[in-house]
Amino acid sequence: IEMLDKDGSGSLDFQEFEQLREHLRKTRGFLKEEADELHMIFRRVACGTDEMPLEELHRIKSYLGYSISAEELDRIAAKIDKDKSGTLKYDELLSVIRMIQDSEFCS
Repeated sequence: IEMLDKDGSGSLDFQEFEQLREHLRKTRGFLKEEADELHMIFRRVACGTDEMPLEELHRIKSYLGYSISAEELDRIAAKIDKDKSGTLKYDELLSVIRMIQDSEFCS
């Protein structure tokens, strides 16, 4: 919030609130630090492109310490990869990680 509170009032005006809402929409609710880490990981596995192979999800989930099963991860990935390209864009990776977190939270 401090990052968006441009006038230092300790509260958000409507414009600042809209900026927060847009940030949360773009990052699927991840904090800036979390989104930055995921973006760094994405850049590494995408090898300079704007898409990463789905196969990398298993390594990413292990690196991040998630215990979701391979079958459940594949189910989530298939749900997000709507065009069946076998690749994910950064925003799709955020969606997958959000679904993994939600799945583990509910377990």
